[in-house]
Amino acid sequence: MKRQIFFMVFIFSFIMVGTFIFMAMKQTGTENTKQNEALKESIQEKQAIEQISQNDPYWFTPYYTNEAEIVKHQYYILKYNEQFEQPDWVAYELKQAHLVKNAKRANNFRADKTVLTGSAVPDDYNGSGYDRGHLLPAGDRPFSEEAMSETFYMSNMSPQEPGFNRGIWKVLEDAVRTYAENIGTMYVVTGPVNKLGVKEIGMNKVDVPNYYYKAVLFYTNNQTQAIGFLLKNESSDLPIQNFVITIDSLEKFTGINFYHKLDDSIENNMESKVDTKFWFK
Repeated sequence: MKRQIFFMVFIFSFIMVGTFIFMAMKQTGTENTKQNEALKESIQEKQAIEQISQNDPYWFTPYYTNEAEIVKHQYYILKYNEQFEQPDWVAYELKQAHLVKNAKRANNFRADKTVLTGSAVPDDYNGSGYDRGHLLPAGDRPFSEEAMSETFYMSNMSPQEPGFNRGIWKVLEDAVRTYAENIGTMYVVTGPVNKLGVKEIGMNKVDVPNYYYKAVLFYTNNQTQAIGFLLKNESSDLPIQNFVITIDSLEKFTGINFYHKLDDSIENNMESKVDTKFWFK
């Protein structure tokens, strides 16, 4: 009898140990599979970034049709809208190296002769009460005189309330520069929200937008983060966190399709949410 009981206990113990080992091996196998999948996704994403960058240095620009007037300067690209006499968007890359101060502010506002339909001119703003508001900030291009000078084309300007341009808009520009210095290369798309029925200034009838936006992307081989900002063209003492918006929401408000060249799985994930802890540490 004792032998039978001992044998039964031995068999039961053997089954329990075997089951434990099997479950442990299964768990380890699952974890290894997840790690392999994550590694595979990381490699694929890195290859995708390299391929996009090599084939198109402006891969981060919004969607546009062949009829759009696209103006490419050496250090930024824009989509000009003749109807509103200003761009729909300006897109540029912002690296830490771009912020090295080798050139003083130029202040040489001038018409952009590369705009086929003709850009606004400095006199359009004279006596209007509005600032010639930079979209690509002069402060983002101090690394050379040529780069600084390019920011003063009127195709890079939009009428902004002085309190807005010199206040909350400047605060946001400073924040984006801080991102580039502390986090890494940023891909920026910015502009006015062009809508019909607003006030116009100057002989070229430059429209005065009610809103401005920025879409900022951080995109590396192991991390992708995006954040949008939507601000009314008026003074504000609120922190920029109050103007944060997802890229999805920004697309609905502006009608602009951002980052359309990215893989859908990456694009959909980053455009649907904002990781505020990443941007506001």
